[in-house]
Amino acid sequence: MGAFGIVNRLSLFIVMICIGLNQGMQPIAGYNFGARKYDRLMQVLKLAILVATCITTTGFVIGTFFSVPCATLFAKDSPELILAASRGLRVVVMMFPFIGMQIVSTAFFQSIGYAGKSILVSLSRQLLFLLPALLILPHFFSNPIMGVWYAMPFADALASILSATLLFLEIKRFKQKAAAERLKIEG
Repeated sequence: MGAFGIVNRLSLFIVMICIGLNQGMQPIAGYNFGARKYDRLMQVLKLAILVATCITTTGFVIGTFFSVPCATLFAKDSPELILAASRGLRVVVMMFPFIGMQIVSTAFFQSIGYAGKSILVSLSRQLLFLLPALLILPHFFSNPIMGVWYAMPFADALASILSATLLFLEIKRFKQKAAAERLKIEG
């Protein structure tokens, strides 16, 4: 249990930085959406996804290559706990380069008034994908704890695919709206 606590704290540290980024992105995205400045809205979205991806990729690099020093910060006197937490951390951060987009998409949909899509993306990782994976994956590993660890990147992958699909469809719509707005201005 201690290893899960350590990995959760380390993971949340990276995720919280992205949530802070979202706090800055939301009013800018909402303003540009309301003003029908779809080109600027897309610039804001792309920049937020880029920055969030850089943050989560940094978390991936740290979690993958420095998992033992990270775990040691929380468990100096327990080599078994350090080993368990460092192994778990390397598994959990596996999909981190892709979750930045997922985190940003939740806030983006909320900021432009698409609450349903925001809730779907937000809950998809925890409810739609993680809970079933936690129940199913441990049966496929000789050590069921590894199934619990792998459930997290599995859920991240599926939630990222869902959010990327929803974002792609919205970006396509916004590009069409931006083109229509440019035609109005020119015509």
